[in-house]
Amino acid sequence: MGKVSLLDVAPTQGPDHKATANATLHGTADATGGRFSILTNPDQIRLLYIISKYSSPARKAGDEELCVRFIPLSVLVYEAIVEEILQYDYAPSPRPICYQGTTRIVWMNVSQECIAALDDFITKELVNNVKLQSRDFTNVIAYQITDKGQKFLARAPKNITLKVDDFLYRGGDVLQVRFDGTDFEMYTDSGYNVKSGVTKIEDLSYVRCGSTGR
Repeated sequence: MGKVSLLDVAPTQGPDHKATANATLHGTADATGGRFSILTNPDQIRLLYIISKYSSPARKAGDEELCVRFIPLSVLVYEAIVEEILQYDYAPSPRPICYQGTTRIVWMNVSQECIAALDDFITKELVNNVKLQSRDFTNVIAYQITDKGQKFLARAPKNITLKVDDFLYRGGDVLQVRFDGTDFEMYTDSGYNVKSGVTKIEDLSYVRCGSTGR
């Protein structure tokens, strides 16, 4: 049985640590001359940074626009919670997954705090909400970093995003997500491959962040 890549657009290039190290959450001027206070929660900054690694807006005619779908983003967020990169909660949720042209319902651990943060990003114009269609014409939600979001991250403290780079990159290659009909896998082009525990549903009504070890 084949495996379907869910990050079917090329991710952005490797981590960039060249921004100034003395940036702070408050007091740094943004691109519009305002104060650096549009986001003050480190987890939100890390989540926005994850999105930026898998999406980009077109800057001129002919540029390729990249976006990340909600399902693979949720897999990455779950694993980031397990690795204590994000301090979010998660809980079991039924989600439609298109596999080999057919949509099925898969139970997976999804963070409602992540969803709330995504809505906040859209409201603040840091991220665009993109509507796509799967092969069986089911509506799919995806997210794309905006110019405003990129400018914000360019001034984000590197001590906040550094752990995200350590999580997302294995051997210099960025993690990607695919579904094999049963499980989600995280992999890289250089051969790294590990099964995600995002579909491992615990016998609890609600699961606190980081409560599931690897």
